Amino acid sequence: MSNIGIQPRNQNEVNVMKLMTKCHDWLAKELNIESKMEFGRTAYWGNQARHCGLWYQHTKQSVLNFRNLYGAPMQKLLHIIGHEAQHSVQYRDGLLSINDRKSKMTHNGKWEVGYWQGKLYHGPYMKAPWEIDARAHEKQYADLIIKSGIITAEELKMKLSGKQDQVIYLDQETLQDIKDQHGAVGLYKASIHSKSEDRERNKQFKKAVIKAGFKFLNNKYQYTGNRTQQDAQEKAWKKAKADFGTKYCDKSIAFLTKADEKKLAKSDRFWAAQQNRVFYKSRPLKDSDLVY
Repeated sequence: MSNIGIQPRNQNEVNVMKLMTKCHDWLAKELNIESKMEFGRTAYWGNQARHCGLWYQHTKQSVLNFRNLYGAPMQKLLHIIGHEAQHSVQYRDGLLSINDRKSKMTHNGKWEVGYWQGKLYHGPYMKAPWEIDARAHEKQYADLIIKSGIITAEELKMKLSGKQDQVIYLDQETLQDIKDQHGAVGLYKASIHSKSEDRERNKQFKKAVIKAGFKFLNNKYQYTGNRTQQDAQEKAWKKAKADFGTKYCDKSIAFLTKADEKKLAKSDRFWAAQQNRVFYKSRPLKDSDLVY
């Protein structure tokens, strides 16, 4: 899975991984649950990534996401391990159903959908009954680990090395500022390339797909050859798209006022909007922003 697997950057991370794996394995045995300790360093929701722990029911994996945990004490990590362990208990005991279970990040935070004790819940992450239940067990399970003696008082003083410098992008607040200043506007993705750079990239894209066997007729690219050749062309298309397609900045937005849109042909609006590119306001990620 893309959210699992890291190469330790220093001895501190090696030590933390060994220690947390030992603590996790003791708790899993104590609770009689099937769970494997894993580690990641990922941005699961891009710029809005706030997760520092994950539970994968299908593979029975508990994940600590180092990306959002730099500077965290071992006590914090034990709470996360306890939280994810309780999710395993919930599934094992039939409190939480794996069917129709969904999570997504919106501008209002994480949103949850699932069945808890046979009843459908659809709403904010913080109010999801399975999350309330997991939070209620964090300290209890962390205390069990500490009392077991599997982690020493000296080890508890450790911290995950590195500085936490993640930020939360205030996209909705930024968009509201734009509307307050300019009224109703048309919003456009923000390109990381200039118009001339993008035009050159489009030329390179065309060369790559034509070389792969596509024909360009009536302003459209057409497959040629048999199924095997077309499969190869499809792979070449995807690679060319990745190499030369328009790239966008997810930390900013471009816009045009409605009056300006009326003056321009649709084909001209995107690049005209790039002149009004605005970077989202941001603030430092706080502990209260994190989810697990």
